[in-house]
Amino acid sequence: MIGREALEQIFLQDVVGDVFGGAPSSPQPVTVWVGGQPGSGKTRAGVALAESLGEPGLCWVNGDQLRQYHPDFAGLAVREPLRMPEVTASAAGWLVGRCIAHANANGYSILLEGTWRDVAMVRQAVVEARSWGRRTHAVVVAVPPLVSRVATLERFYLGGGGAPQLGRWTPLAHHDLVVERLEASVRVLAGERTVERFTVVDRSGSDVVGLAWSDERANKAASAFGGEFYRGLRAEEVERLVGAQPLIAMAHERAGIVESDAVRAQGWLFEVASRLQREFSHVRAVREVRLVEPRGRVLEEVLQDRAAASLSLGFRGRRLGPREMGDLER
Repeated sequence: MIGREALEQIFLQDVVGDVFGGAPSSPQPVTVWVGGQPGSGKTRAGVALAESLGEPGLCWVNGDQLRQYHPDFAGLAVREPLRMPEVTASAAGWLVGRCIAHANANGYSILLEGTWRDVAMVRQAVVEARSWGRRTHAVVVAVPPLVSRVATLERFYLGGGGAPQLGRWTPLAHHDLVVERLEASVRVLAGERTVERFTVVDRSGSDVVGLAWSDERANKAASAFGGEFYRGLRAEEVERLVGAQPLIAMAHERAGIVESDAVRAQGWLFEVASRLQREFSHVRAVREVRLVEPRGRVLEEVLQDRAAASLSLGFRGRRLGPREMGDLER
């Protein structure tokens, strides 16, 4: 455990310059919260959002990026990559809070990435931001949990170029806990009056809906979020998932990782990819054809329905939801 004095020194010597260096103060700064489960594409969506907002000097505060300031980060990332998130969590969380306080006190506009797992903490941060006279904007990235779960494995095994330079590990249980709570978090923050604007975006960062405050905003936001979160898979998502599985398996074997969480993730991914490959093998030859069924649905819509059905696993046609997804591991 790193002491507060040591963390303050790290913040002043390294973090301030890296996060806020050269940023202008604003008489009306904004705080933007970008939320979503691990692997949902918050960084990608945040980049698109920052460009669209046109806020000069918007400073990026990302807890996962702040892990690198932990003195043991580099060694853990190589020797014990699955332990690294746990060991660095406390320091990264403290540095996020310190960045928020620094931005509030100096009028910097900031974009905060997070999972919104503890929505009460996010809500309190919104209230505090408003007390400083800041503008507030909450954005949720709506992505099917299956897509994000696979993305966390891609990030770890492929994002860092393979062993020994692996990426950041996300425990399966952490991903699934965030997934389970996220819709409720959306309702809480969209229903909070101190959030001036609430936006739902997809994985690319494109707006699904943007909402100013109203009595119906929580319901509207939840509906728009659910439309993306619970949808079936698209053709390109199936293709990417099936193609990623052997690459991830090879990277896992090269890394020699034996921890149970990683081994379980490999088994889960193999099962999902195998089922999808069997289900969609007969339509791959006509991928570029707008095949229309008698009911008028194009191929992509048929793929979405089949993806949902292939992953229901005995849930009688229901799409694979946050609670059911773990059944693929058993």
